Amino acid sequence: QWTRREMIYIVSGYARSGTSMMMQALVAGGLEAAYNPARDTGGWLVGEPGYNTAPGGLYEIDPGECWELGFPLQYEGKLIKVFWDGLPRLEPARYRVVFMRRTPAEIDLSFRRAFGRPAKAYDMHHYEALMGTAISLLRNRRDTVVQVFDYASVVRDPALAFRRLIGSGWPINTAAAANAVRPELYRNRANGNV
Repeated sequence: QWTRREMIYIVSGYARSGTSMMMQALVAGGLEAAYNPARDTGGWLVGEPGYNTAPGGLYEIDPGECWELGFPLQYEGKLIKVFWDGLPRLEPARYRVVFMRRTPAEIDLSFRRAFGRPAKAYDMHHYEALMGTAISLLRNRRDTVVQVFDYASVVRDPALAFRRLIGSGWPINTAAAANAVRPELYRNRANGNV
C-alpha cells in the first residue's frame, strides 16, 4: 500500500481544459500543491482585455522542469500540474493522475480569449488521437492510476467526480473539493453560451 507521502499527484490535460479548476479544487480538498505563483502574472497572458485567464491561479510549475533529470521525483507527497505533452518524461515513481478533457472548440475559444491567439490547429484537428495516446501511456504504466474527466461533467456534478477520486485512492475531502468548483467560470462554451 502506497502512503500519501510517497505518492505524486498530478493534474494533466491540454491547456485550457479545466486543469487549473481541478488543481484549485484538489487543494481545497486538502492536497498540497507545488507551483510557481509568478506564472499567474507572466507577460504571456495577453488575451482579451479584462479577461481573467484563471481566477484563483494557474497552479503551474516552470515549463522547463519537465525536461530536468529526475522529474518529478522532487514532488513526492505533492500535487502538480503536468500538461499532456510532459507525461512521457515522468520518471518511474508512484502516481495518481487526473486527466482533464474538453472539446477542441471550447479549448480554442478559451485560447483566443486568454492568449489572444487560437490553439494550435494541428493539435485541435488531432485532439482525440493525441489525448487518447497520452491517456494510454498513463494506463500502460504499472506505477500509475489515472482517472479521466470531462470538464463540463465536473462542473455539472463536482461531488460525483471527487467521489470517484476518493474511490481510487485520492486523500481529499470530497465536499470541500466540490465546493471549490465555480460553475460561473465555465465561460467558454462551444454552443455560444459564454
